[in-house]
Amino acid sequence: MFSVYSILLVVVCFLICYGYRMAGWFSNFRAQKHLTNDKKNKFALFIPARDEGRAIIPLLESIKAQTYDASLIKTFIVVKNPEDSAYEYAKLVDAVVFCDPNQKCKGDCTDFSFKKLLNEYYDDFDSVIMIDADTTLESTFVEEMNNALASGAEIIIPKKRVRNYFVDGGKNSNLVTQANGLLWTAVDEMGSRFKADHGITVTTISNGILMTKKFIEEMGGWSYLQTFTEDMELERDCALRNVPTYYSSYAVVYTEEAVDLEMTNFRRTRWFSGLIHSDYLYFWKFLKGFNRRNAANIYMVYSMWFSFLYFACLFSMGTINLGSVIFKLAHTMTLDGYHLFCGALCFALIYFSFFVLVLCSLIAGRHDIRLSPLQALKVLFYAPVFDLYYYVIVVKGIVGKNDKEWVAVERIDNEPVELAVKEAVELD
Repeated sequence: MFSVYSILLVVVCFLICYGYRMAGWFSNFRAQKHLTNDKKNKFALFIPARDEGRAIIPLLESIKAQTYDASLIKTFIVVKNPEDSAYEYAKLVDAVVFCDPNQKCKGDCTDFSFKKLLNEYYDDFDSVIMIDADTTLESTFVEEMNNALASGAEIIIPKKRVRNYFVDGGKNSNLVTQANGLLWTAVDEMGSRFKADHGITVTTISNGILMTKKFIEEMGGWSYLQTFTEDMELERDCALRNVPTYYSSYAVVYTEEAVDLEMTNFRRTRWFSGLIHSDYLYFWKFLKGFNRRNAANIYMVYSMWFSFLYFACLFSMGTINLGSVIFKLAHTMTLDGYHLFCGALCFALIYFSFFVLVLCSLIAGRHDIRLSPLQALKVLFYAPVFDLYYYVIVVKGIVGKNDKEWVAVERIDNEPVELAVKEAVELD
């Protein structure tokens, strides 16, 4: 059985191993340096839109509302069905529609489309921005992505806000969307912001990601096709090769969260399982390619596993202690109060650790969410329980298969509304 001292030893070891990653939690208390760019680059906005239907309309409307010179923006939509309704909706922005009937996953249609861009539209773009069909853009999004190119990065990611807060009067915002939406704050403002400031590879979530023509040419299309999470493969490759990346907190996209717990768990299980398989793929490559220049990159990629090991240790220690207390009570009718306390302490530390993470996320995302004080308090106590399910997901990801195929995801059918960017203007 385990004593208080052994439990504290686990906590101290975790803080030592994870401490550098935790430094990023507090990186957004000062405003990020606002880059400007005198060069006006040409952008290809690339939208994978297989069977998305009307969900793509708010995105196209937000593209029309961009403050950037419209003559320097060209939109490309890729579908699977030659009779997809996207052909009609594309007229809103004079978009070019590609049809890739053989696509099985997002990586397939991305490779298909990037090759067409290089072969048929080479002079029409300097960079490509990939955008999910259920997303909307801040009106200054493209302008700020152009500014971010002044960083010299080949990969740039934007800030992600949860769209559910800002459309339909917030009726599609609930505890599930609010708890899961904090992930974007943790990834962006508590992670990539710190990494960008210190020259470390950012977390390359594909929604809103910019890739320069140079980077795409080097790939000859899209090279990351081995898992469901092609963006996590990209991050690991960039970390290994020290590809310059950047995060802009001034370029903002609005991403949609599923409103029910079942769909949310399905989506995050799919994504996290792909992330785990990406870690498998690159583990030996990292060992072979490790050097002083990419050491911080590799640490950040795998630092997540310190937290999983930490919680696994606490869970195991708590379970063993409580199990022994129950066994002793059943056989001797004696309550072992000390080890009962130690077991309870393990589980309390698990909850408390998530509680601190959620609290920091609420503070870091204070300008990006719409929560009353009471709602924020509810999220503060609910989200740690919600986040505990990630450890079930991790187990599923470790023992499960590498599922790469596209699966239809339920979308919210929003009422006709003003652009989310207009509803969010008071935040800025």
